[in-house]
Amino acid sequence: MRRGMRNLIINLIKLGLTFLVFLVIFKRVSFPSLTEILQGVKFIYFIPTFLLSLAFTILKIYKWHLLLKSLEDVSFSKSVDSYLIGMTLLKKLSSTC
Repeated sequence: MRRGMRNLIINLIKLGLTFLVFLVIFKRVSFPSLTEILQGVKFIYFIPTFLLSLAFTILKIYKWHLLLKSLEDVSFSKSVDSYLIGMTLLKKLSSTC
């Protein structure tokens, strides 16, 4: 119970700081100039970045599958599940520490 309360307080502090950062940003940058900048962005440049990050993740999943396959007979879908669950848990654990 005590740890849960500590995590709640930490998450509330993070949320407050995030809100404060966005508040400062939006006070300094006018909304019309922000929309003008976003309209000028060429989203075509994000496609290679997205594809490369997707390929990198698939390669990491395949590497994980080969590691699991050396220990026991595992399907690729189970390897994908365990990799993604592990990354989620790792992210959750690193954000609470």
